[in-house]
Amino acid sequence: MAEAQACYKRAQEKERAGDFAGALAELERAIQLAPGSVDLLNARGNAKLNLAELESALEDFQKSIALNGNSFLPYANKAIVLYGLGRDEDARAAQAQACALHTQPKVLADKIEGMGRTARTVERGKQLEGGQPAHADEYVARAGYRMKKKRHDEALKDLEAALKADPAQGPKGVYQAMAGIAKIRKEWKQELECYRRWAEAAPDQFEALNAYAWAL
Repeated sequence: MAEAQACYKRAQEKERAGDFAGALAELERAIQLAPGSVDLLNARGNAKLNLAELESALEDFQKSIALNGNSFLPYANKAIVLYGLGRDEDARAAQAQACALHTQPKVLADKIEGMGRTARTVERGKQLEGGQPAHADEYVARAGYRMKKKRHDEALKDLEAALKADPAQGPKGVYQAMAGIAKIRKEWKQELECYRRWAEAAPDQFEALNAYAWAL
């Protein structure tokens, strides 16, 4: 059990660093050592969710619920994955179960729905792999999937294509995503440039001005 906990700790460190593939590898080892751990199953499901492996993540959350159905967390995670997969009716049922076990159901419901929308966008981007996006929203979706997979050069090309197709996408999240990639790469001047473009495109948007100010 001590070795399983050591793997879990390393997985948490890798996840904080954005290395979800590395976190998943550590969690696979931990679960081999402690196959009945609810916490490890939830953590592995989250790592898979962050890697856009939704069907496999769903299996882990369902196993976790089977072992312990008294925690809101696996129900919430299950709902996020189901929203991502477009299974809205099942997602709402899991969301209701999660909220029934939580002290702030409205807050939790809003969080689940927000993360569910993100998961659905990424899943949509995954389906566009190997194809040709038809409009700006599809470029943004595919960029989100490619960012999950650490394919940053490809993601940046998609984000620039989205801006070319529809400049209004910039203040809606494209500039922020581009800045995020620059930050991961420690390209500070490029990060600043992304925030500058965002602030100039949306001078009345608090988030844009605040991000640009902090970067400066």
